[in-house]
Formats: sequence, structure tokens, C-alpha cells
Amino acid sequence: MDAPRPILHLERSTIERVADVLTVLGILVCVAGVVATFAWVEGPIPKHMNAAGKPDAWGGRGTLVFVAALASVMAAGLARLRRVPHTFNYGTVVVTTENAPRLYRLGRELVALMGTAVAWTFALNEVAFVLVALRVGVSTAPWLLPVSLAVTFVPLGVYLVRIQRAA
Repeated sequence: MDAPRPILHLERSTIERVADVLTVLGILVCVAGVVATFAWVEGPIPKHMNAAGKPDAWGGRGTLVFVAALASVMAAGLARLRRVPHTFNYGTVVVTTENAPRLYRLGRELVALMGTAVAWTFALNEVAFVLVALRVGVSTAPWLLPVSLAVTFVPLGVYLVRIQRAA
């Protein structure tokens, strides 16, 4: 059986601070989109886009509120998760008292970056939904899906390698 992992209280890194600011800005974009356009938007609002960026499911104005609320809850959940890096799965890396500070910091930074990715993915989708609902556009930009995937999986890959090397 593995030895219990140390519980450490580490200061936030610069990467975490920047990610937190960017996450809050992404959530504010979601909320501002709802506040600024809720009264204007009538008729169906896209609630899902296919891989080509075309709406394939529609809903009411509540969709805008739901998207902003879901982004907020997910970002808040990831921020809260960062408080317990000793519970993270570090793969095959054995957490010791010597490497725990490095691993915990890397794990927390990764989760912070995932929160930023979530906030901005939802923010950009909300903007796309509003533009389609206002008949300004008919689909999302073709770059939205690849960018959303990249901002999620590139940091994930980089940090998994960094965690393996930090052991």
C-alpha cells in the first residue's frame, strides 16, 4: 500500500494567478453576453453546434443563461479542486515528501489552465450562439472547435510530460 501523501499549503504560482484572471474574464464574457442580449434575442437559440459549426439543436433564451451558469459552475468546481492536489492522479509517478511540492504545483497549474479553457470555450460558444440567434451569422467560425480542442489538450499533454519529469 502506498504511503499517505503529504498535505501541503502552497502559494499560488504566477501561472495560476494569470489563469485565474483569464478564467474570470471568460466567465464575465458569458455573463455580459446574457445581460447584453437577453432582451433582444427572440426565437430559437442554438444550444449545440456540430463539428462543422452549424447549429443542430435549438432552445429558448434560457439556453444563454444555462451556458453562462454551467461555465461558472464548472470553473468554480475546478478552482475548488485545486485546493486538494494531494488527491490528484499523477499516473505512474510516486508522490513523496521530496517531489510533492513540484507535483502539486504542476497539478494545480494544469487544473487552473483547464478552468481557463472551459471558461473561454463556453464564452466563445455563447458569443456564437448569440450571433446566430440575432441572424448575424449562420454558424460558428470554423476555427472554434480546433481552438477549443487545442486549448484543452495541448496544456494537458505538456503538463503530463512535465509531471513525469518532475518525479
